[in-house]
Amino acid sequence: VGGYCLEVLVVKRFITRPHHVQFILFIGLSLLFGGIQLVAFGPDPRPSVSNLSFETVTLAGIRMDLARLQAASVAAVLIAALAAFLRFSTFGRFIRAAADNHLGGLIVGLPIPRIYAITFGIGAGCAGIAGALISPLFDAQPFLAVDFTLLAFVTVIVGGHGSFVG
Repeated sequence: VGGYCLEVLVVKRFITRPHHVQFILFIGLSLLFGGIQLVAFGPDPRPSVSNLSFETVTLAGIRMDLARLQAASVAAVLIAALAAFLRFSTFGRFIRAAADNHLGGLIVGLPIPRIYAITFGIGAGCAGIAGALISPLFDAQPFLAVDFTLLAFVTVIVGGHGSFVG
């Protein structure tokens, strides 16, 4: 819901702007949210201890703690669910059409602004779930996202921008 509201109130005004302007917007939002967290919670890292971190399991000769196994398993299930949603649902087809051809989607009557807002909300929800999954693995701090944002950026570039499989 928060992602949907952010898209409707702020991001929507930047959809037609050049990509570098959109990039600066999101860097600014990231700094704003990090600053709010810094003021609200302070700069000190806060551990999130999970009992799963202290239990290990061996699978195919690889030993790992249950917190990492849980995070990987839930992430795999969510990726499969999102892929199925995008491929087989009507709204998933709308999302793919809007991503492929903005003007064409408008011409055939797709509610492109609504599709963008819901898609942004889904992305924000996925980011929230990812944060919850890694919380037992890393100490929480206001600027923890910077490390993961750089990794995600490289992953998108290498995997292929606009390619779900990539």
